[in-house]
Amino acid sequence: MNNKILPIGSIIKMSNSDLYLMIYGYANSKKNIDGEYYDYFCCIYPAGINGKDSILVKKEKIEKIIFIGYQDSKFENFVELLEQQ
Repeated sequence: MNNKILPIGSIIKMSNSDLYLMIYGYANSKKNIDGEYYDYFCCIYPAGINGKDSILVKKEKIEKIIFIGYQDSKFENFVELLEQQ
């Protein structure tokens, strides 16, 4: 659905779930145990991070963007660096 890199704090809904998730990190260079590449580390919104459970998300599985997190020049510079990788 979305090829744009979403900022931390963005709230999304996945195509296979009724839960809302909040993006709290980027996983673009990490591999999960199953060998798949993922784009984001998320937690259930509004519960937040409980210290042990992260939900790995691929951006093509996002059905809807509920809220877009804070963006400033630091975020734009970060996006440029990610896109160069």
